[in-house]
Amino acid sequence: MIISILKLLLFADMAKDSFLFFVDDELFRLGIKHRGYEIIGRKENQCLCIKSNGNIQLNDSLMVCGNGFTQTGLNISSVSFSESLKHPIMYEYYYAHSDFILCKKCNSCLIKEICGGGHLAHRYSVKNLFNNPSAYCTVLFNIISHIQNAIVQDVFSKIDNTICKINNTDLE
Repeated sequence: MIISILKLLLFADMAKDSFLFFVDDELFRLGIKHRGYEIIGRKENQCLCIKSNGNIQLNDSLMVCGNGFTQTGLNISSVSFSESLKHPIMYEYYYAHSDFILCKKCNSCLIKEICGGGHLAHRYSVKNLFNNPSAYCTVLFNIISHIQNAIVQDVFSKIDNTICKINNTDLE
């Protein structure tokens, strides 16, 4: 029992990193590299919509947050992308997975580094903007925990097999 607990402590961070690597790797295969995700994770959201007239807007998936929610009133002809972060909703969007935007429940969660609070549209409220747990918090926790556990179990089985092979060789 103690050995199992020690293994879990030693490899819990590795399992978390493996899952993040898996997500990053799969997105890289789709041609998406080093981009923040509004869906999951802790990176800054680095995806914006530029309309044909040059208007800078939040990602279209956030239209569900309300009529005109994604519209910033900013245009690429008059403001740089770094300057656009001074706009309140752009700031909230860009840093939505950061500790100072996440709600208390998310900040104290065991899977915060993977989940990052979940998809922004699932966290939105008029009162708190993105400072809410996801409507699917329990589901995200269960899915991510299941994946982490499967990775940890796989790592342990490989370590145990290696240890058994080493021990068997030493006995001969």
